[in-house]
Amino acid sequence: MKYLEDFAYKRVFDFSYIIDLTGNKDLASQTVQNYLAKGYIKRIKRNLYAAVSFEKKGIIPTKFEIACNITKNAYISYHSAFEFYGYTNQVYNEVVVSSPTQFHDFTFEHNTYRSKRVKNTLFVETVNNIKVSSLAKTIVDSIDNVKTYDDLEELINILNMIPLINGNEVLAYLKHVNKTILYSKVGLLLSFYEDDYNIKKEMLNEMKKHGLQIARNFTSEKHRLNVYYKDWKLHAYNISKSKEEVI
Repeated sequence: MKYLEDFAYKRVFDFSYIIDLTGNKDLASQTVQNYLAKGYIKRIKRNLYAAVSFEKKGIIPTKFEIACNITKNAYISYHSAFEFYGYTNQVYNEVVVSSPTQFHDFTFEHNTYRSKRVKNTLFVETVNNIKVSSLAKTIVDSIDNVKTYDDLEELINILNMIPLINGNEVLAYLKHVNKTILYSKVGLLLSFYEDDYNIKKEMLNEMKKHGLQIARNFTSEKHRLNVYYKDWKLHAYNISKSKEEVI
């Protein structure tokens, strides 16, 4: 078929790409219907398609490639970013996709793509053609997203797998977000990794300087917040002081 190599090279593409290849909308529509019927491509969602491998009998693009093409500025975020970086012990059937353009959640090839609307795409990197939130942004966003004890336990397990955290990049993103309680939450968690992850005392002091002045709760699970961390003005869970231990 005429466009198989083009589709295989592109891996995941929208309808406008097919128009560019064929030269007009009518021919593009005919090509889509023909290729779908023959199983050469699969429809991911409206106007978005994946190339199919004849050898593997499955789609060519990974779930991360698909996620980055759902909207123009889409990128991988939260636990999906940790999974992409290789810092999880499990494979998720959910991909969190951040983008300034909202889309409806959908499921394709057993993976559910969840939309997370954001204002911009700052602190986003491109790694092997995949747009993904920077490690520092992913850490801060994930701490901000902790709602339960189980969330925090999972996050600490992930933090224990990361070989190095750039404290300066974490601070830069914290200053961008500029949330007082988040300075304290991030500072509290990263204080247990001081020196091990290039997290220096002066960095923690900077977080403390911009952090809470009045005591707050780490989450809404008040009955489980059994430790008060005076330096960070936070009622929180009993957090381990050792990288080898978890909550």
